[in-house]
Parts: sequence; structure tokens; C-alpha cells
Amino acid sequence: MPKYSTGAFCFTKTLSTLRPMTPLEIETLAAKHGIPLRIVPEYAGDCAVVLRAISSPTQRRTREGWLVRPIIREQHKLVFGIVQERRDKEQETLDLTHEYTLDWSDEHGNGNHVSGGGAVVQDIDALYQELRGKVAAPDWTHVLTRYLLDDCKAQPMREDGRVYWVPPQELDRLRQLRGFLGDVGIAVVLAEVEAENTVVVQQAAQEGLAEQLQALQDEAARFDGEQLPGTYKARLETYKRLRAKAMTYQAALGIGIEQAQHVLASLEASVQQMLTLREGVTLPRKGTADPVAYLMNLAAQGEDALAGAVEQGDIEVTW
Repeated sequence: MPKYSTGAFCFTKTLSTLRPMTPLEIETLAAKHGIPLRIVPEYAGDCAVVLRAISSPTQRRTREGWLVRPIIREQHKLVFGIVQERRDKEQETLDLTHEYTLDWSDEHGNGNHVSGGGAVVQDIDALYQELRGKVAAPDWTHVLTRYLLDDCKAQPMREDGRVYWVPPQELDRLRQLRGFLGDVGIAVVLAEVEAENTVVVQQAAQEGLAEQLQALQDEAARFDGEQLPGTYKARLETYKRLRAKAMTYQAALGIGIEQAQHVLASLEASVQQMLTLREGVTLPRKGTADPVAYLMNLAAQGEDALAGAVEQGDIEVTW
């Protein structure tokens, strides 16, 4: 059996070479490797970066017993107390003294710096200036997960994600991603699926697909025609991705997906009908008091009923 014929297990590992980068720098690397720009993480925002700087203790803080404790922690305003911890082993006591106050606010242009007295605040501000406007390691988690699930059709092998199975048809895309992430400072580790583990992968893939199908079916069952067209369009795109994933799994693992294909086709037809009604049909101002129910009732009666309503001027076709 050829290597990786049943796909590969993969996980990512942040390397010591990962450095904070601006979104523009990451976009340049993504373009170089032919990776879609949707993989570029968004900047987390100044407030989040201040909190990261605060939660990264320096050697000075650790060595001298400085603690940074929250007083006000809001979206646009942060106030922290800089506290000195003093231990007396002979008296067996621990004293905490509030020495300085750290302030940050993005109101009135004050978000450029962290203010307050003492060397601890200066250290925090220096780190804030270094990280400000840049993407750091925590920002990669969500975009990488979405890329693996949607673009690489990966299946999580653990409840918390982290380890994924990727079908053999997507391994070239994954290797392309690996080259890009290597330049960023993130390693993609691949491991071949041994023959004895194929059954485990089949079960995980089938269960994962079934859960996604059920979630979409439950959501579609709640559609009543009042959702915005954008909602229907987004769900149609989800259905298409899920159908492609189902077909890929069938080819790679021989998983029976006939029921999945039937459910997807039914859901797409239902949502497409609602989308057509919402986008292509309008009611005159003198229309019914319950236009949604009126349109849905016409749709249920078939094309003749819709055509009759158009001829009588009860609805207007706008496409």
C-alpha cells in the first residue's frame, strides 16, 4: 500500500522562531506560498495586547516579588495595581503593599502607551510597544483550525481538536500550508496512518460527518422564511463544503455516505427555494398582513400558484 494512501494524522507546534508579525507581513508570506489570505489572523486589538504584556512576567518581576493585580478591567479601560510581595520567614508572614498603579485607556488617544510609576510599568509598556499592531501565537489557533477543517477537510481525532486526520486528497494542500507556516514559525507535523488504525479513522470521520449533518439539519428545520438572504447563502456554502468533504471521505475510506448525500441535497433544495423567494419576489405595499406565510403557502402550492399570483399583481418578480 502506498505511503499516506489513507491520509495522515497532523498537528501544529509553535516554534521558538515564531515572532510577532504585522498582518501585512503575513499576507506577503501567504501570497508567496499561494495560500488564501483568509488564513491571515486579525490583530487582536490594543486592549488584548496590553493584557498579554501584563500576563508575561519579566525576570525583574519574578526576582523582586512584584505582582500585577486587576482593579478595573474593561474593554476600553484597564487599571492594575503594582503590588510588592514581602515574605518574612522568621515571622512566617507575607505582606502585600500597593506601590504603583498601571493605567491604560484607548479614549482621547491615550491607548498608545501604558502609564504609571515604577520599573514594572515601564517593562510592561516596552513589551506593549513591541507587540502592538502585530499578530502573536494565540491569534493563530482559530484561523488554523478553520483552514484545516474547511480547506483540508480534516477530521478532529480528539475532543479538543489539536490532532487531526487529513484525507490523502488534501495532503498536497497541507504540505503547501506547512511551507507557509514554517516561514511563520509554526511546524506542521505529519504521521502516516498505520493499517491497524484505519478503522478508528473511519469511525471518527463518519461520526464527525454525522454530527455536522445533524447540526445543519436542525438549523434548517428552524428556517421559517424570515431569515436574511445572506443567512441562506452562507448555509448553502456550508452544505457545499460538507458535500465535498463527504465525497472525499468516501473515496479515501470507503465510508457509506448515501444518506449524507440525500440529506445534503434535500437541505440545499429547501434553502435554495427560500433564497429564491426572498431575493426574487417582492410584495406590493397593499399586500397581505403576513407576507412570509403568504409566500411560503404559494411555494407549497407549486409553480402554477406563483405564476397566477404574478399575473394578478399580488407579487412582483424582480430578477
